[in-house]
Amino acid sequence: GDGAHGIAEVADVLERVRSSPALEAGGLVTSELPAPWARPSAVFRDGDAPPSGNPRDPARGPRFDVYTDRVSPGALEAFNIPLLAGRRFSARDDERAEHVAIVSKLAADALWRGENAIGKVIAWPDARAKRVDQLTVVGMVADVRFAGLTSGLVPAMYVPLVQHGGWGNLTLVMRGRGGAIVRDSVLREIVHAVAPALAVTAKPLAPRIAGELAPQRRASFFIGTVS
Repeated sequence: GDGAHGIAEVADVLERVRSSPALEAGGLVTSELPAPWARPSAVFRDGDAPPSGNPRDPARGPRFDVYTDRVSPGALEAFNIPLLAGRRFSARDDERAEHVAIVSKLAADALWRGENAIGKVIAWPDARAKRVDQLTVVGMVADVRFAGLTSGLVPAMYVPLVQHGGWGNLTLVMRGRGGAIVRDSVLREIVHAVAPALAVTAKPLAPRIAGELAPQRRASFFIGTVS
């Protein structure tokens, strides 16, 4: 099915990124940062979300709006977003594992000011599935200008791509080893090994995000469309 095929393709891409001597880091994302079109998602503290899964229904506690991105291992490293506490995502955060999240400092402060966010549980309503997903926080990262380089820093949450599906248009982001420029041929070789017929357009990303170097190259493509 599409889900299993998509997971296999993601794993194939990531293995090729990891084995490339030209790359310091790389990964897949659903929202290329900065994402001016992005809209925040509603999250709640554990036990506070509407049982219906609809964030507009009456809740037991306050609602918090955070910008959300589904990312693979290596993506936050490619964006060079510093890890402040806990850990980053790894291959063990797969579809069979406990659902986890990495939050930005602003999100952690909003949800649990003065407390350690690591190990806390976020309730993330899913109106379409009519359920509430429970996410254990495993890491905290620095804040970024998620919605645009001219916008302010905003609360953000990152979740593992393979735990939340949504296969479709993904963006491969990568950063060269030692600050070297990533050649377009490196990107095309990785993508074409997984999808040989795909037309790949390589573009540089915004040069800076909140003072951190952004990945130097990215390519958008479609994953998980065939079984």
